[in-house]
Amino acid sequence: MGEVDFYEIQRCCRETVDGKPVLTAPVDTPLRLLTKYEFYQLSDGRWIHYLTLPEQNCLNSGGTFPSGISYIRSNSYTTPIVPVSSETEYQNKAIAGFIGLGVNLVIPGFGLIGTIVAIIMTINLRKEAPAYKPGKILLWCLIAEGILFVSGILLLGVFLLIMAPLMENFG
Repeated sequence: MGEVDFYEIQRCCRETVDGKPVLTAPVDTPLRLLTKYEFYQLSDGRWIHYLTLPEQNCLNSGGTFPSGISYIRSNSYTTPIVPVSSETEYQNKAIAGFIGLGVNLVIPGFGLIGTIVAIIMTINLRKEAPAYKPGKILLWCLIAEGILFVSGILLLGVFLLIMAPLMENFG
């Protein structure tokens, strides 16, 4: 469909991917520029940028994207096929953490394994995406579970201390 200069990235090709208009970056484009201008890597290795409606209109009217103008990120039309750090990846980690927490609650014999899985997934998720809401919820669930566990151990200890003198009378 032709070559376009997209801000600092020269010689981008206009194409369509899954029926959506995209720009394909040249192979020698630095990764810094690709991430700056919201390019996503496809499974075949190509880097593409989904065009927003204003970008399409600019290109269709013969306009260009000069390198001196700031790029404004827009989430209105960005739907990556295989993004560099996908939302689905975070969702999968959060789901695995919640499953680990659920295993702990449903099957008491596997409680420790479920808790370990949930803790590992939560640490990994919070490290990669600290602002991801399900990760925060999972962290608070684990903290609540830890408080309940420690409270249960303390109550068991108090119960045994109270019951020990009473049990001597039955012996």
